Amino acid sequence: MSNVAPIKIDTTDGRLPIKDKGLVFQEFANPAEERRNQLEKLAAGFRLFDYFGFNEGVAGHITYRDPEFQDHFWVNPLGVHFSQISVSDLLLVNHDGKVVQGDRDVNVAAFAIHSRLHKASLMLMLQHILIQYMEELFQHLVNSLTQFLKMLVPFMKIKLSIKIFQVLSKK
Repeated sequence: MSNVAPIKIDTTDGRLPIKDKGLVFQEFANPAEERRNQLEKLAAGFRLFDYFGFNEGVAGHITYRDPEFQDHFWVNPLGVHFSQISVSDLLLVNHDGKVVQGDRDVNVAAFAIHSRLHKASLMLMLQHILIQYMEELFQHLVNSLTQFLKMLVPFMKIKLSIKIFQVLSKK
């Protein structure tokens, strides 16, 4: 047991209300402002998926329901690599498969899957994404850990060699 007196720390000092911490939905002045913000995040999401290896060249899709037109959603175009997608590449598609905004072709698989998910519910869409990428995420984590451990092995061998050398040189 320690003889050190406990320190009284005020953990409430400087604490912000929950809303100011960003734990609730961000508020926007109008649907256009919300749309722009979310489209930037959507484009960034594609680049993050590419960075973490969650793609097969140009296969795969992430969608976002439009805040103003609830029967429309934004999706990546066919044939554009995740690492290259920007806001201007994204397509606004209605639930009939018609491109309302954008000048590229829509990925038929993206439309077939995500139009039904957007019609059904947000929770179903999240489940679809989780199931699809859970295995890839787990594999990525295992690979990253394996690479990290492989990097450590040479340093561990060097440290062990130095220790052995020190022991032998003392004799």
